[in-house]
Amino acid sequence: MRKKNIIIIILFVAAVGACVCFMLLGSSVLFLYSSKPTSISMVIEGLNADDEALLMYVRDNFVVPPSTKPYSLSSSKLTDPSMGQAAAAYEILNRKRNGFFVECGALDGITRSNTYWMERHFGWKGVLIEADPENFQLLLKKNRRAYAVPVCLSSHAHKVPFNPHFNLGKIATNKKADNAIFVQCLTLWTVMLAVNQTKTIDYFSLDVEGNEMEVLRAIPFDLLDIRVMSVEWTHVPEGKNYLRHYVESKGYVMIREVTAKNRLANDFIFAKREIL
Repeated sequence: MRKKNIIIIILFVAAVGACVCFMLLGSSVLFLYSSKPTSISMVIEGLNADDEALLMYVRDNFVVPPSTKPYSLSSSKLTDPSMGQAAAAYEILNRKRNGFFVECGALDGITRSNTYWMERHFGWKGVLIEADPENFQLLLKKNRRAYAVPVCLSSHAHKVPFNPHFNLGKIATNKKADNAIFVQCLTLWTVMLAVNQTKTIDYFSLDVEGNEMEVLRAIPFDLLDIRVMSVEWTHVPEGKNYLRHYVESKGYVMIREVTAKNRLANDFIFAKREIL
């Protein structure tokens, strides 16, 4: 109990520091990117995904609430920027309105977004997850009506080296790469708890340039009711068939593949067997 109190005090001090920085920096947001792991990140690594101290730290430092400002887009005529994933999910869900999505690998919030169309035209809400700091700043400028969280998804809370590169940014295999920065990883369960959405995800979009299997293995399918998923398989080391069989073993049916020229889309669309 004493150790727990010490952890809470440390994270409280970090949160206060974040608030001070936020006030000093005006409308900008404090994100904990660095060239190496910090002492605070090392403290939270030992916490369970649902630990209140971890959730407090995540809410105070990473969760950006949905925007209330008008959309800021290059074209007001933009409809569905996805490569077909959004329409496929929407049809499987019987054209559901006011649903909830999670898009992991949200890029700048608009470019090939699998969730913007449902948010803008059908009242959906959700969470946009994007680990690349440059992309995340672009995402915030779009004023999406969704929570925005600058992290990667993983099996536990820890920091990893990341190579920023717009739509090709990914977790670095070489920790000493010149342009690598350290970004925070969290479990999907932690993110959902932090935004108080712990039951249903109508549509989960996953595109993280090769780490899809690590994310999928860490999802608590017994706790989260994820009804439809689109998962990119292009860069998965284990191969597309391995990914497909894994998701099917969790109670899903592969409905279709979405592909596009120049490898801009190579996704499986899965639906939970019980909703079909």
